[in-house]
Amino acid sequence: MLHFEVPGEVLEVKGRLLIVQVLMLVATFATERGEAGRSYSAHSGYLATTEGERQVVSEDLVAIAPPDDGPSLHDRIFNEKLTKEFTDRYEQKFGRTEQQRAYLAPNNNTYYNDLFGFQGTPRETNDERRRFGEFMLRRLAEHHVESYAKNDPKARVVWEAKEKLSNVRLAVGRRVKVSAKYSISGNSADINLQNPWVQTKVTLFMGDSFVRETIVSLTRALTSTVSAETHYYFDDGVVSLIGRKSFTPALGASITASTYTHHGGTSRRESLYLTGVSYTY
Repeated sequence: MLHFEVPGEVLEVKGRLLIVQVLMLVATFATERGEAGRSYSAHSGYLATTEGERQVVSEDLVAIAPPDDGPSLHDRIFNEKLTKEFTDRYEQKFGRTEQQRAYLAPNNNTYYNDLFGFQGTPRETNDERRRFGEFMLRRLAEHHVESYAKNDPKARVVWEAKEKLSNVRLAVGRRVKVSAKYSISGNSADINLQNPWVQTKVTLFMGDSFVRETIVSLTRALTSTVSAETHYYFDDGVVSLIGRKSFTPALGASITASTYTHHGGTSRRESLYLTGVSYTY
């Protein structure tokens, strides 16, 4: 066995060289990592340099109002006049008050004992609502075609001729005026008697060659929040008296009393008394 002895000075020098090499390796690795970490331009959203940021003047975020694109799509399709007309037609068909509509609508009890409101079965009620929706579509198409013809110089002549045929206005004295308007889409005519005492309206629903139903409505505002109205259906033979009280624009109460004047009619023969509170939201 061979035995070598290495002087301590040699080991000390080699140890120092090893430490120096390790430090150089660590420094090189740290430098590479540091340069890679500082190369912000290689990463999305980072700046290549931060020079000049101290000279940048910061400003508060200013909120920009949305552009005014004019009336909304709902306002372009509907307007106050059409909404009033649809509301009147809906009440004529399905009930004048919320309580009356809730009472006349088919439910579980009426489904099993065949006691219904203005129709005989839930299917007939659904058909009636579907026909009302079809009337709304026809009326909307009629209204917008009239608006186009009214504003188009080439078609304005047609609109004026239609207005003369479907609208009649007559003044009876100073305080009484009569106006009549025929609706092609609803096949009906509204006759309004304007006077300072009571609002009077006569609605004629046309059939193929006769008047199917005539409705006479009288409305009177008793105070700023209380009103009374009565409606008589000649063909159905039903008369109703309604009192309304408005507490807020959304909250109101009503009292409804109705009865029949002859035994034959489209609705059930009954005397009805309803009262309730409704909230619109």
